[in-house]
Amino acid sequence: MTTPKSAQESENLLISLIKGFAGQARLAGVGALAKLQQEGGKLVDSLIKEGEKIDARQHRLDSPKADAIKVKPADNFVNVEQLFESRVARALQGLKIPTDKDLQNLNKRMDALSKTIETLAKKD
Repeated sequence: MTTPKSAQESENLLISLIKGFAGQARLAGVGALAKLQQEGGKLVDSLIKEGEKIDARQHRLDSPKADAIKVKPADNFVNVEQLFESRVARALQGLKIPTDKDLQNLNKRMDALSKTIETLAKKD
């Protein structure tokens, strides 16, 4: 390939390259279509056989015994959520960070203490 000398030559070279690629793509498409027409029946037959295998496997999984084994996505999500919550709670406990229940108990004790102080203050 020679080096183009002007902008016009560069443009012409680009156009001829694009035409060449377009022609190759068209020929590849025609070849693929011919191949599909020749071997399409075989392909469809093999796809049907594969579909039958998958269908049979699915029917086995739909049996009552399989229902007991299957894990439903919602159940799985709940399990993951519970696992996450328990691990976070353990981590917070390890860091000595009070839980919501601890704070509620503390608030109750503070309320009781405040009432006792108010009662004692009124007696004076």
